[in-house]
Formats: sequence, structure tokens, C-alpha cells
Amino acid sequence: MYRLLVKSLLGLERDGAVLRPSPHPHRDWPSYTIRYRYYATIYTFTVTHPGHGVRDPGPIHTLAIDEVLQADHAIPLVDDSHEHVVDIE
Repeated sequence: MYRLLVKSLLGLERDGAVLRPSPHPHRDWPSYTIRYRYYATIYTFTVTHPGHGVRDPGPIHTLAIDEVLQADHAIPLVDDSHEHVVDIE
């Protein structure tokens, strides 16, 4: 069930040690947060849906890890025992 929710809400595709999100938020949700564990590391995803109420939210506009923008919209997974913040709009 967890994998289904993570895949359906975040659209996470894992390719080795890289995550590629493609979020599909419910159109009535302005934002939501999910915590994802990779070994001893926690990733806290906050997905903001500025066009909530719209049927098709469209592609990711920005993706930042620990406030650093990721041009390729990919999340390199590291097992560093730290917590990382991922902001997706």
C-alpha cells in the first residue's frame, strides 16, 4: 500500500540511486508532505500545487534539494544519515 501511495502521489521512479518524481496531486490539495527513507537517510518531500483545483497540474516547474535547484528534476539518493528537504512545485 505504501509503495502504491508513493508511486501514485509522487510518481516516483527509482533508477539505481536516483529518484525521478512526477507528482500527481489531487486537484483539491494545495500541498502535501511525504517522508521517504533511503537506508539511514530521510527525505522530506513537500509538493506544492499552486494551480490546485485544476484537473491536470502539468509538469514540475521547480525541484530543490536542501534549497539547491535541480535542473534535471532528479534526486540523487545518498546514505549519509542526514535529513534532506525536497521542495517540488
